[in-house]
Amino acid sequence: MNEHTGPSVRKLAGATIFALVLAAVVLVVAVLPAEYGIDPLGTGRMLGLSKLAEESGKAPLDLKALAEAKPTPIGNKQLATPLVLTDWNRSHPTRYKVDSRKFELEPGGKLEFKYQMRKGANLVYSWESTGKVKYEFHGEPNAGPNGTYQSYAIDNDAGVERGNGSFTAPFSGIHGWYFENAGSSHVTVQLLSAGFYTNGEEFLKTGHNVVELKEVK
Repeated sequence: MNEHTGPSVRKLAGATIFALVLAAVVLVVAVLPAEYGIDPLGTGRMLGLSKLAEESGKAPLDLKALAEAKPTPIGNKQLATPLVLTDWNRSHPTRYKVDSRKFELEPGGKLEFKYQMRKGANLVYSWESTGKVKYEFHGEPNAGPNGTYQSYAIDNDAGVERGNGSFTAPFSGIHGWYFENAGSSHVTVQLLSAGFYTNGEEFLKTGHNVVELKEVK
C-alpha cells in the first residue's frame, strides 16, 4: 500500500494561487493607497491609508503621464564650467627633461648633484643605492648670501638605500642631493629623474662640473 508523505500537486497549486490572490489584494487595498495615493477601490480612504501618502509628500502617480513621458534630450542639459585652478596646472616654455646617472662612492666618499630649476618648476625622482648612504635633499638660491641653503629631507644617522618623491622648487636655484658613503664597502647610487630643470651641477672633491641635459624627444 502506498502512503503519501507530502501534499498533492493539486493542493500545492491551490496554495500558490491563493498566495498570489492575497498579495494582489494587499497591494490594491493597502500598498497603493498608503505609498502612492492610488485608491481604485476606495478602501484606502475608508481605512485612512491615503493620508499616509499625503503626509509623506508623495503625490498620486499619474500613470498615463508616465506612460506618455519622453526622455529629456541630452542637448537640453548644460555643463557648468568649473573654476580654473591655475596653481595646479603650471605652463612651462620648454619641454621637460629626463636624466639618468650613476655615482660611485668608495668608503667615506662624498658628492653632491643638483638641478638648476626656476621657482615653481617641478621634479619627480627616484634614487637607489647598493648600500646604505647618508643623504640630504636641499636647495641653494641663485640670489643670496654665499652658503645659504634650504633642507627638504635628510638622513644623517644610519643611512638609507633609496628615495622616491616629487618636488616643486620654492625658489630659483640648484636643488638636489648630498650623498655620503659612511660604510666600509663601495656603493653605487643610481638617480632617475624627470622635470623642468635646465642643467645639472656636480660637486666633487676635484671640482664643480656643469652637466648639460637634453629635452625629452
